Amino acid sequence: MNLDDLKKQAQNPDETKATTWKATEVGDELAGTITKISYVGTRHGETYMLTVTDEKDEAWTLWVSGTVLKTKLIDLAPPVGALIVVVYSGKQTGKNGYDYNDYQVQTSEQGAFDQWSDARRSFMMRKELADTPTSAPTASQQPDLPAPF
Repeated sequence: MNLDDLKKQAQNPDETKATTWKATEVGDELAGTITKISYVGTRHGETYMLTVTDEKDEAWTLWVSGTVLKTKLIDLAPPVGALIVVVYSGKQTGKNGYDYNDYQVQTSEQGAFDQWSDARRSFMMRKELADTPTSAPTASQQPDLPAPF
């Protein structure tokens, strides 16, 4: 990404929104370059989210959810700029008898644990700031406490 790309994104933010990739058939594949690693809060909890740009220059969001996909990606910890291929292998049955979605994941680079940690740390800081009052409570917001004497 260069300065012109950033200017284009700033001027046309709707054009840079990624489409969510969701595998539905065995063999569905997402392949491209990781352009962003995020950590986000959803109604289902907190998780990582990757933005992947494919060969046609289309941006895709890969939600790193589900134990198998999350474990594989966190173990690999590919950095921004790495090539990634994710292939849906279908439903499998685990040793516990429960079905799960299985994926095969290959990356050109691994071990960028700092980038993954930074994404999570940034989210936690934003969350903490959002929970912090910006000013002292007004008199009407003060709790009614008994006098200390």
